[in-house]
Amino acid sequence: MEAPDEIVSERTRALLFTVLSRFLDHKKFISLLMHMLRSRISDSVYHIIQSDIHKDWNLSAVASCLCLSPSLLKKKLKNENTSYSQIITTCRMRYAVNQLLMDGKNISQVSQLCGYNSTSYFISVFKEFYGMTPLHYVSQHRERSAA
Repeated sequence: MEAPDEIVSERTRALLFTVLSRFLDHKKFISLLMHMLRSRISDSVYHIIQSDIHKDWNLSAVASCLCLSPSLLKKKLKNENTSYSQIITTCRMRYAVNQLLMDGKNISQVSQLCGYNSTSYFISVFKEFYGMTPLHYVSQHRERSAA
């Protein structure tokens, strides 16, 4: 006969296995789990946003994914010398460049895909991030590729 502690431990493992197996169908669960195990919370935030860039993310939604309160997430990000807005902007700008260069979408389409309601605001954020407008960035990149 097994000891009570061994029975509880076995039941816990079985329950954990059952719960985790439910998530195996979700195609990005394993990579999300691996990123969440990293020591930097900013990496986890980046990965969560990147996993569904089209979603209308906000601090509360990301904090919920990490089982944290929004204020605690904000504090942890501050301790890493970053912020939620910096991370989401980085995700969106990297995605924007990919869409502009690889998929050849126009600036208006890309601004919407990146979650911006205003194309002019998207252009100003892009210019602040990369130091040039999206159109200039694309033409400069194409010139380099042609040379």
